Amino acid sequence: MKMHIALAMCAASPALAQFSYNESTQGDLSTDPNTPTVLAFGLGSNIVTGDVFNSNAVNFDFTSSAGDRDFWSFTVGAGQTLDRIELLAYDPANIGFGAIIEGGVGVIPGGATNSQLAAGILINADDITDADLLDEFANGAVTQNSLTAAELGPGTYTFIIQQTTSLAGLGGVPQAYSFNFVLVPSPGAAALLGVVGLAVRRRR
Repeated sequence: MKMHIALAMCAASPALAQFSYNESTQGDLSTDPNTPTVLAFGLGSNIVTGDVFNSNAVNFDFTSSAGDRDFWSFTVGAGQTLDRIELLAYDPANIGFGAIIEGGVGVIPGGATNSQLAAGILINADDITDADLLDEFANGAVTQNSLTAAELGPGTYTFIIQQTTSLAGLGGVPQAYSFNFVLVPSPGAAALLGVVGLAVRRRR
């Protein structure tokens, strides 16, 4: 039902924008949880493409990371809803971990920070066939918390993606990913837009 409503909203709004960020052409996303890359999401598709590598590895001093995680923040504006998150690509077929945290600052996922995550899920290539990862954040979270609904309302959030295993050979291989964050007008905002549009048509 939610997907049909979302598609109807999108069809009724021809000015929906598409945002895209690709690490290969626009630079690396932040690997620092304290300063996530700020992405200016808008209504419609917001595609984020990048890769992470050996996220849980440590250097020989056993205190600093030898791999990386990606952190980005985004804002769901007033009158908007994050309706779904789609996994468009995930290669190789490895297991990763994705998490959402409320606010514009992230954390390194782990036992000590588990309670700070709004929700976290395991990600693999099979999820490409799933329509909505938000359903997993609500109903299949592997963290202490899970989303109360398969959507996010207005506010600022930080998304975390990491590779949980590096795969054997040559010190592991990077984990490439591509997500689509789909923002739609919230039902109340969409209804208001419809009323305004009807009034304009009647004036004409």
